[in-house]
Amino acid sequence: MDQLPSLIGASSAAGLVARAVCHPLDTAKARIQAPGAAGEFTKTLATLRNTLRHEGVAGLYRGFVAGTTVRKLCRAALVMITSPVSQLLPLSTVPPTLDQA
Repeated sequence: MDQLPSLIGASSAAGLVARAVCHPLDTAKARIQAPGAAGEFTKTLATLRNTLRHEGVAGLYRGFVAGTTVRKLCRAALVMITSPVSQLLPLSTVPPTLDQA
């Protein structure tokens, strides 16, 4: 239980890095799928290039803070629940083979 703060911190850091890498792709996907964007946004790299050219880096990370905050809270809750529960479970849930029995 005393490892919980470090687990939450490590989990949050890993999630933040993953989100920072993936968010521009999610932004491009959302623009391609948006109604009324059929002619303007059709391909991922072209969408990323156009967004970067017209809106800058901030355009690629629109909505990043709100989405990351929600994910951090969910990740912290998940770690707080799974960490104590995993300590109650046996190390192996695989049934023993005939050699081990």
